[in-house]
Amino acid sequence: IATLAIYDYPRGIFRDALMKDFEESVRDLRIDCSDRRIKTSIQKQMNLLEALGRVHPGVKGKTLGEISKQLKNWPHKEVMSALQSLYTFTCDYPGIRHGGTPTSALRAVDMRDMVAMSILLAGFTPSHSRTQPRRRASGDIR
Repeated sequence: IATLAIYDYPRGIFRDALMKDFEESVRDLRIDCSDRRIKTSIQKQMNLLEALGRVHPGVKGKTLGEISKQLKNWPHKEVMSALQSLYTFTCDYPGIRHGGTPTSALRAVDMRDMVAMSILLAGFTPSHSRTQPRRRASGDIR
C-alpha cells in the first residue's frame, strides 16, 4: 500500500523518493556486494532515470524505452539507441527489472557492472533534464 501511495505525491516528491531509494541501494552495497543488491541498485537507478524523463513536455511513455523515443533532445540516434540497449539489458537480465531471460545472462553481475552502469546511466541524466545549459556569447557552456 505504501508503494501505491507514492504515486499520489507531487512529481518532485516522487522523484526525491526515487533518488533516496537509489542512494539507499548504493549504501546497502557497503554491507553486502551480492548480485541481488547490485541488481537492485541498477533497477533503482533506472527507475530514477525514467522519472526524470517523464517530466518532459510531450512525453507520454511510462517506460524508459518509450520515453527515450519521445525525447527530442538527442544529438544522434545512436545515443538514443545506446540508452535503449541499456534498458533492454535491465529488462532481459534475470532479476533486474523483470524475470528476464535466464539464458541471456552470460555471468552473474558484480561491482564492475554496477560501476559501469552507474557511470553510463548518469551520463544520460542531462538528456533527461528539462533545462539546457546556457551558452555564453563565445559559445562556451556556463
